[in-house]
Amino acid sequence: MIHWPAYTAFLPGALGTKGSCAMDINDSGQAVLERPWRHLPILKAKDAELGALEVSQLAVVDRLTPMFDLFDDGRRLARSLGRQRRAFGVAEGIVLVDGNPQPGTPGLDPVTYREALEDVVAAGWIAVPVTGLRRSDAYREVVTGWAGEKGTGAVVRLLREDFQEPSIGQRVDDLLNTLELLPQQVDLVIDLRSLPYEQVEATWNAVRGMLLALPVIDAWRHLAVAATGMPADMRGVEFDAITPLPRSEWALRLDILDRAGRFPRLPTYSDYVIAHPDDEPSIGGAGQPPNFRFTHGPEWLIVRGAKADQPVDRFRELLATLPADGGCDASSSCAGERWVREQDFDGPSNATTRRRYATIHHLSATTQLLSSQPAA
Repeated sequence: MIHWPAYTAFLPGALGTKGSCAMDINDSGQAVLERPWRHLPILKAKDAELGALEVSQLAVVDRLTPMFDLFDDGRRLARSLGRQRRAFGVAEGIVLVDGNPQPGTPGLDPVTYREALEDVVAAGWIAVPVTGLRRSDAYREVVTGWAGEKGTGAVVRLLREDFQEPSIGQRVDDLLNTLELLPQQVDLVIDLRSLPYEQVEATWNAVRGMLLALPVIDAWRHLAVAATGMPADMRGVEFDAITPLPRSEWALRLDILDRAGRFPRLPTYSDYVIAHPDDEPSIGGAGQPPNFRFTHGPEWLIVRGAKADQPVDRFRELLATLPADGGCDASSSCAGERWVREQDFDGPSNATTRRRYATIHHLSATTQLLSSQPAA
């Protein structure tokens, strides 16, 4: 068991001076690591999502702390981050990188994961590794080594299943001992993954119980709760129509805010943007009816075509009926909503284009929704 006070000499910033381990992070970088979170979007490091960040507005990107789920070697992520760095010219920024995001799968091999972290740094960003209670010893060794060498700390990503086993507090303590980190050097993300809307009402109290079960809840560098109501596929969505689907993660957020006084700490909002947590091989790609996922306040409006070879004009007609005020600030000239108006795409088979602009719109619209809420 870690005896927390004995380790305060190793904490950066106000809690003490830097310890004897090698530290690559300077004072300004440490300030970025400790900056309050406003929105933690969990994104697949794929062309559509990365392209969305590259053309989003700086005012939106600056309010994001993205976590990238890696399903490949990460080179695509590093190239995109390099382009973002050049486009935005931000002094310093952080990205959270998970090399084993899919429960029950081996994830990236440790060497590839370490190289992916190095590539993010080479692109000009601070890379914070992500681990959890179900990762391999070899994976954890990479995270421990990186956190010690670079001074970034780490993210601990806990799943709903972790809380269904006994002694969650002790197991988290043991993990921190393995990582050689204090809670003040760790970002804690409780990842509920898929959350059906009918379960939302009972989930806020379950989240409260999770927070109460964890040690020193006020000491963690950051705390977030992630979820999504997006289904794994569109089989239950009507063809040739626009179907509203509730954003259960947003409903959960409102439930938590309504009961903020009953929570030991208010978590940051986190979502999977317009995606399901699983590694989706295709969303309305070749051979599938096209769909467009339009974030509109507390719900998504799902535009779904009739069939894969549906005429482009018909799909455009459906897009044109989306509400003009989709939650995107009119003064921001949101690229996602502008694309819907201009219908500037290569036809209903271009799934990457649709996903990219739906992601742009979601990030902008959600940033606006969160603007009146406190950072955490």
